[in-house]
Amino acid sequence: MEIKDIKRLLLVIYVIFVIVVGVLAVPFKKVWGPSNELRVYDVVYAPLWSLTDKYHRMDDYTFPIYELQVTRLLFTIFIVSLIFFIIYLLLSTKE
Repeated sequence: MEIKDIKRLLLVIYVIFVIVVGVLAVPFKKVWGPSNELRVYDVVYAPLWSLTDKYHRMDDYTFPIYELQVTRLLFTIFIVSLIFFIIYLLLSTKE
């Protein structure tokens, strides 16, 4: 397998990973309670479209709200991009 083929494979793996992390497994916090004192109920990884399904009844008290954890998502994508970029640079020096 040539270096070019390895680079293409690396790019395909990176694109798939970004799609999975950015769309299919996005970090959410489920918060609930009165608006002035929200409490974290659960932290889950869920598809991005589950954010549109925000409200559900819970224990006859309030509705849980799904909040996207943007900083965690961006941090994960940044770290993965950095790792793939370093691997790409290492492969470029072998040519």
